[in-house]
Amino acid sequence: MLERIQQVAIGIVPALVASICVRNEARLTVWVGSRESVLPLAVIVLLLSVFSKRLRHLLIITLCYGVAFMAIRDISRVGSQPLPQVLNFDFIDQSRPAILMLVAALSATAAFMETFKPGTVWARRCYFAASALYFLGLGIVHVGKYGSWKAVLLCFTGVTAIFGCIFADRIVSSEAAVEADDAVPELTDMELQELREEAHRRTLLAKEWHGPSESEPIAGEK
Repeated sequence: MLERIQQVAIGIVPALVASICVRNEARLTVWVGSRESVLPLAVIVLLLSVFSKRLRHLLIITLCYGVAFMAIRDISRVGSQPLPQVLNFDFIDQSRPAILMLVAALSATAAFMETFKPGTVWARRCYFAASALYFLGLGIVHVGKYGSWKAVLLCFTGVTAIFGCIFADRIVSSEAAVEADDAVPELTDMELQELREEAHRRTLLAKEWHGPSESEPIAGEK
C-alpha cells in the first residue's frame, strides 16, 4: 500500500510542481531576482540531487514535465513571437506549432517512462531530444532577435542535450555502475582483518609440502 502511494506521489507531485512553475514563470523570475539566497539554495538542491538517487529521479521527472508544459504554453505564443529576419520563411513559421507539439510529446513520454520504469535509455533519449529541440530552437530565435548572453546559453543547453541524446546509453550505464558500487555493503575493520587472515592461511597451505600419508603404500614395499 505504501509503495503504491509513493508511486502515485511520484507521478503527480512533479507534474504539479512543473505546472505551477511554468504558469507563474514571470512572478518566480521577479521573486528569485529580488532574493539573493534563492540561487545558492537552488545550487545546493542540484548538488544534493547528484548524490541522492530519489531526489535525482524526482528532479528528472519534474524537468520532463516542465519542458512539456513550456512547449504547450509556447504554442499559443507563436503568433506573438515572430522569427528573426534570417529565419523568416513560411515553412519554418508554419512548422513551429508541430515542432512544439513534438517536444511536448517527447517530454511527456520521458516523464511517464521515468515514473513507471526509471533509468531506461529511451526515456533519457526522449528527454534529451525534447530539450535539444526546445532550447536550441528558442536560443536560435533569441540570438537572431536579441543577441544576448541568454540566447547563447539556450543554444549551449540545446547542443549539450544533443550530445546527451547521442550518448544516453553511456550515461545510463555509468549511473547503473555507480548505483551498483553504492549497493555493495562496506566491510568493517574486523571483517577485513578476517578476510586477510583467511587469505594468508590459504597461501601458507598452498606453499606447505605434504608427504605421503600413512595409508598410502611406499614404492617397493610389499
